Amino acid sequence: MQIQTPEGNIDLTCLCGTEVESITNGTDTITYGYDGKLVTSESLSGTLNQSLSYGYDNDFNLQSFTYAGNSHIYPTFPTPKIIVS
Repeated sequence: MQIQTPEGNIDLTCLCGTEVESITNGTDTITYGYDGKLVTSESLSGTLNQSLSYGYDNDFNLQSFTYAGNSHIYPTFPTPKIIVS
């Protein structure tokens, strides 16, 4: 698929379904990695040559994030329990 703009064309490639596999604008490209529907990685090439990765807990909450080799861990909190009496 291609989106034409006055600034130039943006090319999109899709995986089976609705997930975007990559976006290219000139020499810049972003490529996405998935685990099911969850985005697990983004690789940027061109002006930014870096990668991002995402880790999730069993409840699909963001647990970790890595950019340019620097990891950040997010604490997970238990789901609140509603007590009905």
